[in-house]
Amino acid sequence: MVRTKEKKGKKTGKTKEKKEEKEAIKASERATAEALTFFDEFCIATLGYTVPVEATLLGEQLYGWPQEKVEKVLSSKESICREEVHQKDHALPAHAHDHEDLKSLQKRLEGIKFLRLGWHLGTIKRDRFEPAHAFALSLTAEGCQKKINFSSQSEEIYRYLKGESLLIDANQQGWHLVTVDNYPLGWGKAVQGQLKNHYPKGLRWL
Repeated sequence: MVRTKEKKGKKTGKTKEKKEEKEAIKASERATAEALTFFDEFCIATLGYTVPVEATLLGEQLYGWPQEKVEKVLSSKESICREEVHQKDHALPAHAHDHEDLKSLQKRLEGIKFLRLGWHLGTIKRDRFEPAHAFALSLTAEGCQKKINFSSQSEEIYRYLKGESLLIDANQQGWHLVTVDNYPLGWGKAVQGQLKNHYPKGLRWL
């Protein structure tokens, strides 16, 4: 009787853990979907189009991979797994998409530090998206609807690099890609005739 109760207790505990794990996964998926909605709204307003990505939300930070690259990786996944499955100790199983296998892979990767989980798109702050510097550098002037271009010889570009706000046309509003001779440099937010500086503090000129 005692052993039966212990078994039932263990089974109930495992069931509860699995339920909590599923709920956590669903909550994470909902948060990521909401973050992607903010990201899409930003892209439409600033770039003029959406950027298809496979995204991961870590806290407030949104990371992503361009979908075309993800599709290439997935298409080659089967051949890669066939090659690696023969390596007994370090192989990624051919059925690695299975949850249990990913879980065991995660355990093997414990202790490894990652600088980033992919392409840093930006930060989710309350009900808005704030773009990352890395996202700005991945764009082109031609591919951005809202942009402000400065000459490399202009006084404004040096002031921008120092972290100063700039006077601009009062009709310009919202996030803008700041470019120098049409090369991406960073972000600025136009508010009532001023371009608020969002160039990273650690990169600013003294």
